[in-house]
Order: sequence, then C-alpha cells, then structure tokens
Amino acid sequence: MSNPFQQRYQEMMDQYHQYFEQVRASFKQHCEEIKQKTQSKLKEVPESEVETRQQIYAKQKVELDEALSELKQLLNFQSSKMRQSLEAIKRDQESQQFDLDQELAKV
Repeated sequence: MSNPFQQRYQEMMDQYHQYFEQVRASFKQHCEEIKQKTQSKLKEVPESEVETRQQIYAKQKVELDEALSELKQLLNFQSSKMRQSLEAIKRDQESQQFDLDQELAKV
C-alpha cells in the first residue's frame, strides 16, 4: 500500500507540472502573437523609415517584457502556493509520526 503522504505529494507535483505546462503554452502563444503583430506592422513600413521601425520593435520589446513579468508573477505565486501545500503535507506527516511515537512510548 502506498504512503498517503507520498501520494498527496505526488498529486501536488503532478498538478504543478500540469499548471506549468499550461502557463508555458499560453506564454509561448502570447509571444508568438506579439511577434506576428510586429511583423504585420513592419510589412506596412518601408525599410527606409528606420525610426518608425525602431519604435515598432521597441513596442514589441515592451509587450514581451510585460508578458515575461506576468509569467514570473504567475509562477512565483503558484510556487508559493505549492510550497505551502507541501509544507502542510510534511507537517501532517510529522504530526502523525509524533502521534505514533507517543503511542509506542505508552506500550
């Protein structure tokens, strides 16, 4: 029979990995949309208009930086929640072990 604490731990890790994959895919798609939007705008601007093209690239960089910042916030928040959940599992496990030790001491 599997240890219930190990099972809870594995479930939490699986949920975190699924969340991470969803966020990663969403981030990748969002970055691709920003890239496509930039390329579309660049097609409308002649290469001779260097300043305008630089502004388009600068706007793309801002949008990508914002997306990266959001990604970091999401992952930090989820990692914090995950850490708290894992700490709760560990506390429960230690509490149960302590209770078992007390019961054994009575015998």
